[in-house]
Amino acid sequence: MLILSSIHNLLSQVLHLPEIHTAVLLTPSGQLISCASDPSRGKDGVRVVAGLSSEVWQETRDRGFHMVDGEFGRIIVVPIEKTLDQPAGSREDEELSEPLMLLAINALESVESTELETRARELANHLAGPINQYRDRLSAPVSPANGVQGTRSAR
Repeated sequence: MLILSSIHNLLSQVLHLPEIHTAVLLTPSGQLISCASDPSRGKDGVRVVAGLSSEVWQETRDRGFHMVDGEFGRIIVVPIEKTLDQPAGSREDEELSEPLMLLAINALESVESTELETRARELANHLAGPINQYRDRLSAPVSPANGVQGTRSAR
């Protein structure tokens, strides 16, 4: 079972204030699921990190590079995806290419990118098992615009 307070606690463990100050769990479309941040940073800052993280993911996922330095510091975005020890499901590879959720970590630019990446990947791997148990229930259904048409029942 996914419990938001437990997810918040896991996100909090990644923080190393003041250098690593924000951790966000979000959907690829930018919907905020859970977050942990330095209390001195406002909720608006967390929302901005979530929005930027979604943009970073959309723009860089094909290159496999998910880090950006900017006005808000260094942001790394990693997908929460199936781990290597999980058996392959019945879904096609195309559907699995889009992760169910993303993990974003925001830090000062002085934090080494390798340290940030290590923290992000460790937490993403830890979250992958529990989150992927709910993939079928949490995934958006395939729409007719994607080439699969649903059937209607007559009433």
